[in-house]
Amino acid sequence: MNQEAPEATDAVGSPTPLPRVDCLRIGDDPHLAANGCAGCQARYFDRRNACARCGKEEFRSVRVADDATLRSSASSTGLHPAFRCRTCRRSC
Repeated sequence: MNQEAPEATDAVGSPTPLPRVDCLRIGDDPHLAANGCAGCQARYFDRRNACARCGKEEFRSVRVADDATLRSSASSTGLHPAFRCRTCRRSC
């Protein structure tokens, strides 16, 4: 299933795409922003209740450098077999 990003309109009425993720900031200065822990400066792109490194519960928005190295990544392509549809055996 191919979904297109929702659109908004700019000041002159032209459609502008909206980001699908909270970490993408668009506008005059597009960039990525992470949630940075106030205690140890660990960065996360998702919402957290507490830091996985130090346990602090205070975060602030931190701009991610325009030139960086990605050290880890994860992808979810489907459900664990235990959670698949019993009828067709797919991730319905």
